[in-house]
Amino acid sequence: MRISTRLIRRLTGYGQVQRADSYVVDVTSVEQIRDTLALARESGRKVCLRGEGRSYGDASIAAEQVSIRFRNMHQILDWDPSTGVATLEPGVTIRQLADLSVRHGWWPPVVSGTAHVSIAGALAMNIHGKNHFRAGTLAEHVKEIEVIRPDGTLHILGPDDPDFRWVISSAGLLGVITSVKVQLHRIVSANVDVTCWRSPDWLASLDDFLADSIEFDYLVGWVDMYHAGGRAILHGANYSTEPNQDSLNMPPRPPSALAAKVVPLLRLFNRPLGNRLLNAAKFLSSRRNPHGFSRSLNDFNFLLDSIPEWRRAYGHGFLQYQVFIPAQHAREILPLIADSCRASRFVPRLAVLKRHREDPFPLSYSLDGVSLAMDFAFEPRRADDLRAHLNSLTRIVLGCGGKFYMAKDSVLSAAAFRLSLGDDVIDEFLRVKNRLDPEGLLTSQLAERLGLSQPSGYSSGH
Repeated sequence: MRISTRLIRRLTGYGQVQRADSYVVDVTSVEQIRDTLALARESGRKVCLRGEGRSYGDASIAAEQVSIRFRNMHQILDWDPSTGVATLEPGVTIRQLADLSVRHGWWPPVVSGTAHVSIAGALAMNIHGKNHFRAGTLAEHVKEIEVIRPDGTLHILGPDDPDFRWVISSAGLLGVITSVKVQLHRIVSANVDVTCWRSPDWLASLDDFLADSIEFDYLVGWVDMYHAGGRAILHGANYSTEPNQDSLNMPPRPPSALAAKVVPLLRLFNRPLGNRLLNAAKFLSSRRNPHGFSRSLNDFNFLLDSIPEWRRAYGHGFLQYQVFIPAQHAREILPLIADSCRASRFVPRLAVLKRHREDPFPLSYSLDGVSLAMDFAFEPRRADDLRAHLNSLTRIVLGCGGKFYMAKDSVLSAAAFRLSLGDDVIDEFLRVKNRLDPEGLLTSQLAERLGLSQPSGYSSGH
């Protein structure tokens, strides 16, 4: 194998704004990963790791470098239905894992908002779900990972190994995860019992989200950012305790033919007035009083997967911007962010509120507080103004000790990222990077932008 122009492909982040032409190699084995790393080194190229490409920004793209993809390493190496422990190749998706495990009465303990995420990519970004405040991040349920360092050596890391805690959340910059052993969550039904209620404003929503005791396993809120008060629809859910074998045996429903027609309709409303009307209609069509119902774990967790290629509703693409705000500042900062969006006329088309807790990973976005994920439509003629607006929000977030999530980021500067995590964390990461990848072989556009892909010769005394 050699680096050839026949391997060049144009890759994008999931938001379809960031893009890069790369030499793409679809690996099928550990030996091919080693060979590709060596070939890139010999060719004077760096390497970017890419799973299913579901990071919204530039975390899995790198212009004119070698992109290793893992979609052909998708075997479930071992599955024990008596213990719920699975060993997976890096390209196995959350969808594959859930389809296998649910019929045996197990569910992935933490899932992202889409099932189409690779397990290695999920750990590289340390994904969270709607149950983050309860179950933590996915990596907190991992028993072991195998990692190939850039020099080709294979290492087995467990949660007690300091390198395990650095590889997690490192955006694929410290090594190549080649297998994952994960503990799943026992269930007796593939359904959750959902409670839905309206919230009139930010303060009411945050009172519910920041309560000392939350009665749900999952908690999520949709917020109408066009509304001055920040009205919302909130959903709490608990795993069903009523055994239901039929639900465990029922395969997930594929997207309906009607769902495919939703995207063109959404594009018609992809203007400020249209989106204001859609948000108002969503809130006003919801029931006034709290009510409960049953929903499958698939439908509750992977709502947007039911609309094929929903991202195309944004036309030129979108920037997702997720901020994590400490609990003690949330009631002040989130309304301030919403007011700033309306004043600048950059109002997110979609905004999702979640509850969080801290975790043990140094590069983590996690904190005791809440997050707000916002989708901003990208318009090339207003691109500079949008980025300036998001930079102004970043200053607000940094001012209260907030954090950011690399899987969603496409606008942070190296200085802002350093401020969010602290000098000690970034400097220690660079020392670990220098030890595990002294040539700086592993990179991405995100790494270059955030100052995480140091040049060869970086010293720990930097």
